[in-house]
Amino acid sequence: MINLLMALAVLVPPAKPDVIRRFTFAPGEVIAATVFGDSVTGGSTVVILPGLLGSSFGFRKITPALLETGKHVVVVDVLGTGESTRPSKADYSLTAQMMRVAAVLDSMQIKKAVILANALGGSVAYRLAWQRPDLVRSIVGIDAGAAESAGTPGLRKAMGFAPLIR
Repeated sequence: MINLLMALAVLVPPAKPDVIRRFTFAPGEVIAATVFGDSVTGGSTVVILPGLLGSSFGFRKITPALLETGKHVVVVDVLGTGESTRPSKADYSLTAQMMRVAAVLDSMQIKKAVILANALGGSVAYRLAWQRPDLVRSIVGIDAGAAESAGTPGLRKAMGFAPLIR
């Protein structure tokens, strides 16, 4: 299955988003959700949660294959990544990120989505499934599942510079 997706990703031109929606949580805290496809077609929704250094751009070759199967695709850039803002005084904990993602999905009226999570996005997805099972049908993890406490002191210090990475 993975080989097929990778082959399709090489052959299919990148999808252009239908819209980028922005959700404000606090002054300077804006989450971007890149939307592909029409949610009213009856197809299921795939929510992509990229990792710390990812964004919707990283999934630009996979979204056409998902759209061809009738899926509605939404890429949510958590705070500090992709098109979302990088405020210096925000709560970047995985639980806070999960709560923002849940609010975005609620706002978009998305329920029982397939969550495709990469790296750090996996930890957000697992928390989402645990706290809000109504939003998650299943999780597909790609190198997913980092824990905040598993990071070394150096990694935690480096995470403090995440808002500076663009």
